[in-house]
Amino acid sequence: MPLSFATVATVVARISTHSKSAHSDHTTHLCCSSGEAPITHEALAADHPRIKQCTLSHEELFVCDGGVDLRKLLRAARNLLYDQTVKLGGNSLVEERWSCRITRGRRADRFNVKIHYSAVPAQSTVTDPQRPVSLENAKNIPGLMSIVYRRE
Repeated sequence: MPLSFATVATVVARISTHSKSAHSDHTTHLCCSSGEAPITHEALAADHPRIKQCTLSHEELFVCDGGVDLRKLLRAARNLLYDQTVKLGGNSLVEERWSCRITRGRRADRFNVKIHYSAVPAQSTVTDPQRPVSLENAKNIPGLMSIVYRRE
């Protein structure tokens, strides 16, 4: 049975639609960061804390269903650095910097969130604010976020 032009056109259209949707599943959905330069909370900067001679860096992957609340994920990533700072004898983080890349997962409502957070441990007389810098730069994806997987 010979193929008609309409049949071939339909098959080509289905293949191209399928390959586009498969490719778009893992394209970057959203990128954001704290900015170009490291940032220190104002209260800590005014105190002139004693800075340790190292930079702590941490990269973390979250897989979320339903949406992304980046502020909560940044707090979780920062808390790990803060815990390391306490183990090193510090009580605050200065010169903080973070970046984030959110990509779609295989399912329509699943997102892969990769966060890179770095900071310098310090000893200060001022209490650490316990929140990431530049939270106003954090972009969210609306929906009820459920963390399905976390790789530290």
